[in-house]
Amino acid sequence: MSNSRIRSFVLIAMLVSLCLPASAWWQHGKKTGKRDLRAEVSAADTQWRNAMLNSDAVALEKMLSEDYIGITSNGQVMTKIQWMDRMRSHAMQVKSLTVDDMKVKLVGQRVAIVTSSLDLEGDFDDHKVHGRFQSTRVFQRIDGTWKITNFESTRQRPYSHNQQTD
Repeated sequence: MSNSRIRSFVLIAMLVSLCLPASAWWQHGKKTGKRDLRAEVSAADTQWRNAMLNSDAVALEKMLSEDYIGITSNGQVMTKIQWMDRMRSHAMQVKSLTVDDMKVKLVGQRVAIVTSSLDLEGDFDDHKVHGRFQSTRVFQRIDGTWKITNFESTRQRPYSHNQQTD
């Protein structure tokens, strides 16, 4: 083997040994990034829950995007202004809110869809509300902050063998 071939072989081996750790680091960073984004969204969702429990209109106003649309379990569609008016007037008060079976689906790095089951008890427009609900919250990263841009809740009814399915 000539000296030039040996040098070429050594150079290629060195390049490969430098590229493999860089590739592994990039892949690790990519995976860690998704995990970090999910943790950020989960933390934002916990902040939302705490703001609802504490009737913290100031915190909630910062969490909702300007184009926020919420759909309540009775089908009422509300803008951010309407939602905040209800919070400030105490027409909506959450007494207990337990979130479980939460799943975070990332859509790129700027949108996350959070689904969960909610056990809720509260007063809404002078009506007592309690029960189990399925909920979807759509978060969007706006100026580096996760904000809720959409919310929807559906009352979960007990399953009956007599129910017809679609």
